[in-house]
Amino acid sequence: MDRNLEYVRKRIKEEVKSRGYTYESFASLFKKTEAWFSHMVNAHRKITLEALFEIAQKLGIDPASLLPGVNPNKKPEFEEYIKSIIDDHMDEKLKKFKEELEELIKK
Repeated sequence: MDRNLEYVRKRIKEEVKSRGYTYESFASLFKKTEAWFSHMVNAHRKITLEALFEIAQKLGIDPASLLPGVNPNKKPEFEEYIKSIIDDHMDEKLKKFKEELEELIKK
């Protein structure tokens, strides 16, 4: 999980820098201090989902483009990303259910 958070922090820094913001100028969009933003992207403060969505909105990007496993140059749909996570989870659940059912049939 920490590696994923590191990736998100790195992506935020890249996007902020690529748009010519300083930490101070970007934090001012939130009516916050430079320290607030610096602490968040340097792992001294947690990044909440709410903050992630707000950051993406201020940057004018899809929140999914800040997440691991998403090509930031491709304009992904956040819903597609969430759907892929759910699909993977459901595939795992169905596989387990099938195994349990086969086990019951054997008995």
